[in-house]
Amino acid sequence: MSDVANVPNISTASNGAAKYFKIQVRGWIDFDPLDKKLPAIADAIERGGGFLTAIEVLDIKDDLSAIGDNVVREGFENILAARRVLRSIGELPTSLVEDLRAALDAPAETAKKPAGSQNSELAAKRAS
Repeated sequence: MSDVANVPNISTASNGAAKYFKIQVRGWIDFDPLDKKLPAIADAIERGGGFLTAIEVLDIKDDLSAIGDNVVREGFENILAARRVLRSIGELPTSLVEDLRAALDAPAETAKKPAGSQNSELAAKRAS
């Protein structure tokens, strides 16, 4: 990478609590990324299809409730809830565990994106 990450004047000392980092990644690639998901883009870059030129930290939040973007905050809330379930899986009723396993074995449904998120994703892709 050619740029060192720019960090706002916020302490990043770890005190055991989760921190949430808003980042911006910049780079150049030799393929059209608009129809690709992030793992495919990252894999192509790893195979020599591009270069990351900067990763910037735009903001840091010490608390999930401080994140202003509802979609992002709800996404993290869902991840945290799933982790709590996994940590306590042995304490859940057997029928609920079976329901969870069945849900995980079922074909994945495409999650609906909130209104406006597609437009913001396209704008972000074009802004680079």
